[in-house]
Amino acid sequence: MRGVRNWRRGPWFVLATCCAIAIGCGGGGGGGGPEIQPQTLPLYEFGIGETNGGEPFEVSFSEGGGNFSVAVMFPGTGMRGTVEPGDGDHTIAAGSMLDVDSDVGDPLFGVFDIDVTTTINVPNDDWADTGTYEVHYGGDTTEVSFQGSSVRVIHDGGAPEIYSWDNFEDMVGSPAETYLQRAALAWGILEFMLDTSDVIAQTFELMEEDLYYFNPMSHGCDGIAPLTPPGWVSMDTGNHVFGWNDVNFDDDMGPGDNFSWYFDMCWREEDGGGEGEFWRSGTMQLLNFTEVVSGGAYTRVGYEPFVDDGGVFFNDVLVYETEGDGPNLEIDAPRYLNGSFQIAWWAP
Repeated sequence: MRGVRNWRRGPWFVLATCCAIAIGCGGGGGGGGPEIQPQTLPLYEFGIGETNGGEPFEVSFSEGGGNFSVAVMFPGTGMRGTVEPGDGDHTIAAGSMLDVDSDVGDPLFGVFDIDVTTTINVPNDDWADTGTYEVHYGGDTTEVSFQGSSVRVIHDGGAPEIYSWDNFEDMVGSPAETYLQRAALAWGILEFMLDTSDVIAQTFELMEEDLYYFNPMSHGCDGIAPLTPPGWVSMDTGNHVFGWNDVNFDDDMGPGDNFSWYFDMCWREEDGGGEGEFWRSGTMQLLNFTEVVSGGAYTRVGYEPFVDDGGVFFNDVLVYETEGDGPNLEIDAPRYLNGSFQIAWWAP
């Protein structure tokens, strides 16, 4: 279960939120000249948790000839870690916990927990190189440790098994033992959540001054030419549409407001050669925007509950991985995203 990396273009997001323009964060624009844009800190902690309704985040996908559907919950403090905006390096903090229900699909991996026991270091666009997590299924425990370019697996206290990264990631849907497939699926979920958090972070860049005057605002996607896609894909450039709902009726784009993000045949190329993602359809509802500025820097941003429900709500978002094959654009099996989670980034 590979991530959705393509919306991350080089360094992580630069916080270009409404505080950077005269209409936001106390608004006005009168007197004293232009506002000074708050700074982005070199390091943020992040947290992903459950929304007030307690619904899971659901991902349906195909891998290795199997069809899978997983529902992910974030008990307790959920999934936590750090990100360095300048280069996109992440960690997943020890104590992070996810509950996974994978009792849909073929094969079935059951209901299991993911428990990060030592902090996992994940360099930008690279393999995790240190850290450990455990997968608990019934009375079984599978420990997975990252050791540079290799992965060590210990099942129920048995002898260590060492795998290359490629072999480990390719286990889902393979003839490998079920505990190995489950362990690889668990990592795929952790990685997918990191990549999805980076996609959500891009919404801050879409909160620009023009959105105040042209709401919702349509943005063009990457052109497919000169590659040739499958017949059902138009050569026309698709779009993604970002909208703002002024919940507080204060004519101010800022905390407490809601946003929406709609995709229509939108291809985002990563590094040339056709590698990227094709966002075919679906909508994200981004509710209860959080923004705190202190000491001239952003110290908390996100979408999270306060008085009202908040978080990111996925409504039939359909996304495909793509890659180039000579003159053709190959489009892999789709992923369907539904459900919700809350997410925030804050100063350490």
